[in-house]
Order: sequence, then structure tokens, then C-alpha cells
Amino acid sequence: IQIHKQAHYDQLTGLTNKALFHDRLDHAIEHARRHDEVLAVMFIDLDNFKYVNDSMGHSAGDKLITIIANRLKDCVRKGDTVSRWGGDEFTVLLPSIKRLSGIYKLCTRILNEKFSNIVIEGQELRITASIGISLFPQDGDNPDKLIKNADAAMYKSKDMGKNQYNLYKPQMNDKILERISFENGLFKAMKNEEFTLVYQPQIDLESNKITGFEALVRWNSPEKGVLAPYKFIPIAEETNLILPLGEWIINEVCKLNQSWHKKGYNDLTAAVNISAKQFFQSDIVEIVKNAINNSKLNPNYLELELTESIIMDDVERAINIFNELKKMGVKISIDDFGTGYSSLSYLKQFPIDCLKIDQSFISNLTKDTINDITIANLVIDLGHKLGLQVIAEGVETKQQINFLSKYACDKIQGYIVSKPLNKVDFEKLLNKNKD
Repeated sequence: IQIHKQAHYDQLTGLTNKALFHDRLDHAIEHARRHDEVLAVMFIDLDNFKYVNDSMGHSAGDKLITIIANRLKDCVRKGDTVSRWGGDEFTVLLPSIKRLSGIYKLCTRILNEKFSNIVIEGQELRITASIGISLFPQDGDNPDKLIKNADAAMYKSKDMGKNQYNLYKPQMNDKILERISFENGLFKAMKNEEFTLVYQPQIDLESNKITGFEALVRWNSPEKGVLAPYKFIPIAEETNLILPLGEWIINEVCKLNQSWHKKGYNDLTAAVNISAKQFFQSDIVEIVKNAINNSKLNPNYLELELTESIIMDDVERAINIFNELKKMGVKISIDDFGTGYSSLSYLKQFPIDCLKIDQSFISNLTKDTINDITIANLVIDLGHKLGLQVIAEGVETKQQINFLSKYACDKIQGYIVSKPLNKVDFEKLLNKNKD
């Protein structure tokens, strides 16, 4: 009995496991085929479960999984099967479906009632989930196909903003196939050196000289052409490809900036965007140190840009990493400032050098929208009071420059200065700017 239990049931929750669910689904399909019935498979994935694990520890994560398992069992019929599919994923088999409205009601109940009022270690958690549903016979005639299609529908729910349910539609698979081909393309791109960097100049408003640049990555895909970061960085983040890619970017930028310093452009600071995954990887400090040592770049001329939301994710750890980087002499800049949620008391604790005003405020400056003008003015003032440099990005008009000069913003970058340029064109611009 014990061996049978281990082979067919999940040890943490006591629910059926993958193997037994598959077996029951197989039998249910045969039964539905003989009696001309409809059955449904639900695929349920908890949204943001990782945050519970990361912030409260794995035992809290296990408690949460057990509570969810019990609540799912409570809300299905006697002949239905709830299974723990793995991690924070569950599947439900609903044989003999008479009406779709019954499934919709069940999904609504799960999302709105069953996942609320969950208290773990004295803390009330707001748990949401994404649900996908596939039906026999229209969405598949075997277990694998029905599970795969319910999974595809679940991803659709995630893409649409989570905490909802969706029925499978055939075009969903095209989306997933496209994504898989994208992922495969990204892995090949790293091997085939298809990534390139472009450089957007930053101008000091007082001297009108180029004093730095932001390095931006592009993917030169043989199939899709040149792709901007927003097209591939989110997938690189999810697949962890961001780690080798990010390391390559830091190394390239340090080498290039050092070569420009040798040519006499001594005061150029290189800004590199750092993603959350990169920043919190255990060897980020080592990676930066190696890039500086290998390139022989003076660390004062490397600036790492992070968004507010990244550093607020784990404040204590962020401060420790910042302190290590500052010891080396590396500069730290907060990107998209004003769009996040950092409190000013935290801001004082971070050893940062520069605030970057988000371009959404800059683009509205010319429209005389009083709120954006006030915010831009406040950020410049705040930055200076904290002893920081303030840079405005996305500057596109003379009017915006006039405003930023009037309020003593230190630097600007944007299309009015130049679009991001390749290495050769950037060097030409440096030459022109020298004179």
C-alpha cells in the first residue's frame, strides 16, 4: 500500500500525481467516447508563488501549496480529480460536463473565494491564479493533447494579466510555438554572436560636451531583422539567458570605453542597464570586477543603471551589493526615476550617484502639463539636495532643453542629441563634439 501511494500520490498534498492523473484522464476519455459525453481539463498555475517562497521561505511555500490543494479538493464534485502537477501547478479533471456555465462558475469560485483569506505565519496573503481549460472531444482526443492545450490556455490567462481563466482556442498554440522558436533563436543568437551594441550620447548641459553614453543591446536576427530590447529581453530574463548576455554587455562596454579613453576621450562614462536577475545573481560583483580588471578601465567611468522597482525588491541585499560596487569605485544610477515606488527614506540609504528622470515626464514638459513639470522640477531639486547628478532621458525638443536648463538639470540624452549609434558613428560624433 505504501509503495502504491508513493507511486501515485503527491507526498506534500496527498493529491494524485501526474502519473495517476494521466491514467484517470485516459479512462475518462474512453468513457466519454463511449457515452458521447464532454469532459474538461483545467490547468491552474499560482501567480507570483515565487515571491512567497523567496520572501517567507520554503516552509511557508509548502504550507501555501497544502492549503490550496485542500481548497481545490473542497470545491469539486465527488467524481472529479484534482492533481498536483508539480511546483505550484495543479490540474483538475471534470468528467461528464453538461454545461460550460458550470465550469465558469467553478473557475470564478476558485479565483474569487477559494484563494482569498489565506493566512500563513500570521500574514494574510493575496493569492491569484491563472487557469486554462481544454475540452474533449474538440480540443484533443488523448491525455497529452488535452493537458498541453489546457496549459496553452493557462498561458493566455497569464499574458492577459493573470487572475483569470480562458478556454483553449487553436491559435493559442501558434502563439506558444512562436514563443518557443523565439527562445530557441535567442539561445542560438548567443552562440552565433548575433547581439550588437549601440551607444546613445549623454550631453552635459553646462559645457555642451558629450560626457558619457548609454549602451543599448540589439539582436541582429537572421530571420527577424534587427530587434529592440523590449522584444527579447523579457524572454531572455525568463530563460536566464540574460545572465550570459548581461555579462557579455558589461565586458564589451568596459573594453570599448577604455579604448576611447586611450584615444583621448578621457571623461566618458559608460552606462549599462542591469536587470533584476543579473543584479541579484550571486556573483554580480565578481562579474563587474573582472570586466574592469580585464579592460583596465578606471571604475569611475562605469555606471550601472537599475530601476527603482529592482532595488526595492530586496532592499537589504541591494544595499550590500551597492556598497561592494561603490568600494570598487563604480557609479550607480537609478533609471526611470519617478515611476517606481521607492520611499525617500530608502533613497537616502542607497549609495547612488545619479537619478534619471523617466522620459514619460520629459515628453509632457512641452504640453505644459503642470503635474509633469512639477515632478520633473522636484526630481531635479531632490537629486541635487541629495548630492546626486540628474539626467533627463528621451529629450526631443529645444523647448524641453530650455526647461531642463532653467531648472539646472545636469545632463540630457535623447533624439535631439542623437539616436543610438554604432561604434564607428559614435566615434565620429565624439570627434565633432571635441571641436
